[in-house]
Amino acid sequence: MTKPDPIAQAAEDMFAAWQVLAFRLPMLAMQSTPSRRKEAQRMVTEKAEAAFDGALAWQRYWALTSLELWSKPLAPNALQEAADAWAAPGRKTLRANARRLSRRKGR
Repeated sequence: MTKPDPIAQAAEDMFAAWQVLAFRLPMLAMQSTPSRRKEAQRMVTEKAEAAFDGALAWQRYWALTSLELWSKPLAPNALQEAADAWAAPGRKTLRANARRLSRRKGR
């Protein structure tokens, strides 16, 4: 399996972030309704969950890596792999939000 291009991933993430902001900022500026409050609460909850999941992924990566240190040296790209593991939950949430919000906006 080939590893995804980090520049392409960053570009996709930046576009998804722009999409999410474009859909959510006007909603937050408008008068509060139950659905807008629910979406605002979801925003905060998702950020906290992604941060927690990222921290767990970071720790899992280093825990598994430390178990292998006796049999092989630390990989030169270990820090990058750990950062990728940390960012993956947030990236997944960001892209899912961009898809969900763009579908909802089109209705």
